[in-house]
Amino acid sequence: MENIVNTDIALSGTVYPGNIVFNIDEIKEQALAIKQMYETMVYSASSAKQRNTDMKSDRAKLNKAAKEVKEKLSEVKSAYMTPFSKFEAGIKEAVNTIGEATNILDKKIKEFEEAERAEKKAQITDYYDKSFIASGIDPNVKNVIFTIIYDPRWENVNATQKAYKEGIDDGLTRYESGVKALSSDIYKNYRDEAMEVFLQNLDLAAALEKVEALKKRDEEILRREKERLEAEAKRKAEAEIAEAKRRAEEAERKAKEAQEAAELKAKREFSRAEKAMEIKASNATPDLVDPIANISSKTKLAIHVIGGAIVGVYIDNNIQFDLTIFDEDVSEQRELAEFAKTTTNMKKIY
Repeated sequence: MENIVNTDIALSGTVYPGNIVFNIDEIKEQALAIKQMYETMVYSASSAKQRNTDMKSDRAKLNKAAKEVKEKLSEVKSAYMTPFSKFEAGIKEAVNTIGEATNILDKKIKEFEEAERAEKKAQITDYYDKSFIASGIDPNVKNVIFTIIYDPRWENVNATQKAYKEGIDDGLTRYESGVKALSSDIYKNYRDEAMEVFLQNLDLAAALEKVEALKKRDEEILRREKERLEAEAKRKAEAEIAEAKRRAEEAERKAKEAQEAAELKAKREFSRAEKAMEIKASNATPDLVDPIANISSKTKLAIHVIGGAIVGVYIDNNIQFDLTIFDEDVSEQRELAEFAKTTTNMKKIY
């Protein structure tokens, strides 16, 4: 479409140097004279207070003079800048109007490019659909792969069909190669985690790094578990040894206590037997019978018939026991003694 309005804007105008007529030189000379005067002025009032008052009065006059000069400057500047201000306002208005025209074109260009992008994206999607079907890849991952490999730059006006076709073909190939590699039995324990990483951007190397990291993690877990079990087994063995030692010591202690108790009991029984014999001896002459001449050296029984009782001392394994039997029938006691002569195990008698 041919432009009706000429967009070649040529700004034309003439700037004349400004000329301000003012007695600036006279003012400068007067200001310098005032300065020099106050540099050497000595106030001669009779009191210090009056001198201070005079100085403040002069300062007020100077401030007033400076204010009047500044006000005149603002007045002259405003008059001098009026033509420029008018020129500046006109230029800004023209620029804003041109900007509005630019915005109109921006909107139209955007609409055009969006339409082209939509058309290009439809072409890209169509090519991907056909290529995906031809690849035989699992349909469940179709959208996932498309999202991963899609490059928005393919939609640009200056992008070629070759660019997006090569990109799609390469993406599908990378997916197939990666899945095939991760399907190996050596990755079976970590396949799910590896696929999760792989499907982020079809980076097989990153997926394999994940597998190695998981292997090291599991190896560390196994190592720690092995150490724990070994330590536990060691503690258990030490505890069993300690328990066995404790039981042995306990058994030894009990045996010792039993032996000491038996010895103490034997001593007490023997003491009672001696006392009994002393009592019987005071009433009758003892008739000693030795029925154990043929009994084992470890098992002996000495029987004494004293008065109306048989007093026996039984010795087994060097432990002495008192076996005193009281019976009024002395003949029966003698028969018991005779029976003891023919007995090899005296423990059975008593």
